[in-house]
Amino acid sequence: MPFLPIVSRPEIRDAGTAATPAGPLPIFYMNDYSVMGLRVSDCDAALELLAARRYTVSRRQGGHGVVVGSAEDIRAIAALLAENGLGGEMADLVTQIYQG
Repeated sequence: MPFLPIVSRPEIRDAGTAATPAGPLPIFYMNDYSVMGLRVSDCDAALELLAARRYTVSRRQGGHGVVVGSAEDIRAIAALLAENGLGGEMADLVTQIYQG
């Protein structure tokens, strides 16, 4: 089952310091490497809510997230987060990777 990382949305003043999932890069990634996930207003609260609603929340490659079975799961998770004031957006979580 796919794993959807969840990270806190950075504050405007900290826009360059957003959490990026840890883990090895692919050997050949060029400039098109990305990791899609959810940026939310409060990561800890979002993970607690998802666990309370019996979603499988876990830690992988240095980051937390939720296991999803389908695109419908992602829509349901986004709706649940929004209903509880933890809305966010799907985003590319990989930032500032330099290939030299």
